[in-house]
Amino acid sequence: MAIQGQKGAHGQNPFEGGRANGASKTGDSTPPKALAYPGIRLPPGQAGPARWAAEASDALKTLAASSGKRPARCQLCHAPEGVAALKTSAGAVSKRNKALNSRVYCADPRLAVSKPCVRNPCGLCAPRCRHLQGLELYAMNTKMNRWSHGSLLAATCVALLSLTACGGGGGSEAEEPAAALDPDLRRAPTAARSPLNAQTAATARWSAPTSLSLVPSSGSVLPNGKVLLWSADTPMGFGGSGRTYTTLFDPATNSASDRLVQETGHAMFCTGTTLLPDGRLLVNGGSDSAATSIYDLSSNSWTRGGNMNIPRGYQSNTLLQDGSVLTFGGSWSGGTGNKHGEVWSSGSGWRNLSGLRIDSTLTPDGPWGGDSHYWLVPAGNGKVLHPGPGVRMHWLDTSGSGAITYIGDRTDPSVQNGADGPSVAGSFVMYDVGRGLKTGGVHKLGQAARSNAYVIEFDKGVSVRKVADMAFQRVYQNSVVLPDGRVVLIGGQTFEAQFTDRDSVMSAEIWDPTTETFTTLPAAMSVPRNYHSIAMLMPDGRVMAAGGGLCGGCSANHADLQMLSPPYLFNADGSPAQRPVINTAPSTVRYGSVVNVAMSGPVTDFALVRMSSTTHTINNDQRRIPLLSADIGNNIYSLQIPSNPGWLLPGVWMLFAMDAKGVPSVAKLVSISADGLPLIQPVPSHHHL
Repeated sequence: MAIQGQKGAHGQNPFEGGRANGASKTGDSTPPKALAYPGIRLPPGQAGPARWAAEASDALKTLAASSGKRPARCQLCHAPEGVAALKTSAGAVSKRNKALNSRVYCADPRLAVSKPCVRNPCGLCAPRCRHLQGLELYAMNTKMNRWSHGSLLAATCVALLSLTACGGGGGSEAEEPAAALDPDLRRAPTAARSPLNAQTAATARWSAPTSLSLVPSSGSVLPNGKVLLWSADTPMGFGGSGRTYTTLFDPATNSASDRLVQETGHAMFCTGTTLLPDGRLLVNGGSDSAATSIYDLSSNSWTRGGNMNIPRGYQSNTLLQDGSVLTFGGSWSGGTGNKHGEVWSSGSGWRNLSGLRIDSTLTPDGPWGGDSHYWLVPAGNGKVLHPGPGVRMHWLDTSGSGAITYIGDRTDPSVQNGADGPSVAGSFVMYDVGRGLKTGGVHKLGQAARSNAYVIEFDKGVSVRKVADMAFQRVYQNSVVLPDGRVVLIGGQTFEAQFTDRDSVMSAEIWDPTTETFTTLPAAMSVPRNYHSIAMLMPDGRVMAAGGGLCGGCSANHADLQMLSPPYLFNADGSPAQRPVINTAPSTVRYGSVVNVAMSGPVTDFALVRMSSTTHTINNDQRRIPLLSADIGNNIYSLQIPSNPGWLLPGVWMLFAMDAKGVPSVAKLVSISADGLPLIQPVPSHHHL
């Protein structure tokens, strides 16, 4: 199904909001090694039209290394950094071209639009200038004739740009405000890898359960690498008010520190949860349906925030690109119906969105469950996608008094490979820019779960298509995106029933976005994870699964957690894989910047995965953004930080590097903001298997 959504910025490229260029015809020559790109083998020593790039790289390295001097400024824009000496291929067509070859030119694609032709242009100041017809550009193995795709030069010149930024490529700097590597790419590529098979899947393993003092129905990975978990007003059940039992789990020591939170007067059960840009955690509604509580990691303190205008519980939250928080739905607590949207901001508290109404979003799940646990996904157009769990999809606009725009139905007969239905207690996760995986759920409570899966694309319009089914029917499953873009599904039941371990699915399975198929992991959990369970990605690449039950003395209470070590942490024989190590990386970066990262050895690609907060299997915080990158030598890599905060939400992210086999590094935690100032100082997690 291809559904036409709202036009405007939404249809633009997600990284820069710019146009998307079509690819030109592939040339006969292969780019040299200096232009290494993720997943592409680039043999050196190529002759012909691509020779200029290798010559330019060598010339720039020599120039940058001599006496620590930077190359000259561009003769047009006078940029003191990010310059590249461009060479023509053998047999340049004119004396004019030969004259241009002797100069040093800037590689800023933004000048391509404003300065179409001048006497002494830089390489991208005049992408269509007739004087530069002798130059030939290669990007991503595609020949870009006569600079008709000038903005793609930055993707191939990243090595040159980064060398000038660090004075020769010998070290790693925190950040340089260099030009974008490729603002017209829709998404960065992920290196091609062998799909999972029975042998590699069999290497995954679960840890023994770690006992906790409570049943965690909610949790958040914090910017110090620890995990905050909580239950309700009692450790093993719910029903009261005014307090919450919490525990702070440290994956490095496999130990937890308990705390009873009474200072906010808030029973934080069935709440909304959002990790704020400054590293604080906002928890709203639930048993005390109007309350808001905020946890501050820096002071290890809980404080009371302002009350919501609309009391609610079972609602969903999401962070917005300006750092505010949208909450939506929630008739489980505080009365039924009319749980329309409102937005929290740090300076002014809660604000009603009278135009953001829930009426068209309901599921068939009764008067207090029909507006529960929405999937809310901020997008590059500045709006929030609501793809479910009901079948009617919408764009949510939080500006002004708010607005909701109907997109289409997942039940539309034109859905490719078969229409979907309501997916109560199913799951959705954004595994790539503008792409999400929807799995399972039920039409309404008390029914058999589905095994179906759909990919929803929403970077240009909104489209829905069915992919291969899961191996198991699942409801109340947790979906967690992994650093390599795969998605692991944990727990759930084949038939919906709360507070029971009946019909539990004990085997996890991993979805591969390349093959769009699921692979079952033979190693089974020892503890069911159903209703009131959670799962989150850890900075060390493992996945925590915890909780389930929270029903007093019932047999489905699971006051413990387990860690899944996915197959990417092991060799084919089951031995631990050697992992890439990020030696140095900036702790704070700003949108649109290019940063250098020093690695222990060769890697193929990088990705950012947002820190998580979750409850009742709903994790609207998590998302993955693959990064454009280039090897600039000596195991130093330059990474393009996207400029669109609608995709790359502000706050703390986990930066992973992957090698050719897909083995991820332990993440470096990076704080992303508009000004590059530290929001909170993240602390990296330890390495565990």
